Amino acid sequence: MKREERNQRTRDLILKSAVREFAAHGYEAASMNVICEESHVSKGNMYHYFTSKEDLYLTCLKTCFTGLTEEIKSTVRSENNAPAADLLQRYFDARMRFFKEHPDLAQLFCRCTAMPESSMEDRIREVRAEFDQVNREVISAILRQKPIRKDLTFAQAAQLFTTLQTMWNAAAPAGLPPEQMEKKEETCRLLIDVFFYGILERNEPH
Repeated sequence: MKREERNQRTRDLILKSAVREFAAHGYEAASMNVICEESHVSKGNMYHYFTSKEDLYLTCLKTCFTGLTEEIKSTVRSENNAPAADLLQRYFDARMRFFKEHPDLAQLFCRCTAMPESSMEDRIREVRAEFDQVNREVISAILRQKPIRKDLTFAQAAQLFTTLQTMWNAAAPAGLPPEQMEKKEETCRLLIDVFFYGILERNEPH
């Protein structure tokens, strides 16, 4: 095996172990010793691949957000002219498919969105920038299909959507086991559906 291939294999093993450890325990409680043991590298060798615990954590987050974003883009972006309800369903179908295939990344996503590390706030924002942009594109495609209330601007409606997601992520428990992820995603989809269409039947005046 060539050195480049061996190095890539070792790096992949470290990342896989790190994702599992950060997902299970969060950033602060995660043990670099456990990550080293599980990936069969010494601490000195670990820092040949990643400069610090923070660097390793951010790389794990990048793996998560990049993979999730690509799944959403491949499912949703080509369907931006689909009916709003279909577009919203496709968006959550893409998320759930990714989370089912990558349960450790799903837990890492929950922890990061529920309790982001304040010491890395700016760098985490950079890591998830494309994911946030895709979210904005989806919400924009949905909002443009129907008239918005006259007392709201498009920008205000989009900001309310972002605020709702942020509040839900903060309220939902971090580190959910895989079997509860589907329920969490379905509840989030329902909240957003209610955000768009309301919770009360309206009796239009005759």
